[in-house]
Amino acid sequence: LQIDSGALVILDASEMRSGRSAAEIRDLAGSLRDERLGAVALVTATEYHYGMARVFQAHAEEHVAIQVYRDLEEAREWLRLMEA
Repeated sequence: LQIDSGALVILDASEMRSGRSAAEIRDLAGSLRDERLGAVALVTATEYHYGMARVFQAHAEEHVAIQVYRDLEEAREWLRLMEA
């Protein structure tokens, strides 16, 4: 999907089994300022990954619109709203 301000992306991490440190999450979030992203929906399954995704969201939202979800369809719906 494309919008004027950039690409709409779903990052589906629902099958992820390993973790990242808070420092790695912060560095990854900072790297988004160089991307041409309009919005990112991040989908997670476990409590741990949801919590780490929220940390990622807190660091990344100054660079890109980002929301964390547990359900892929909810993530898609949010991106549809962002596209409108």
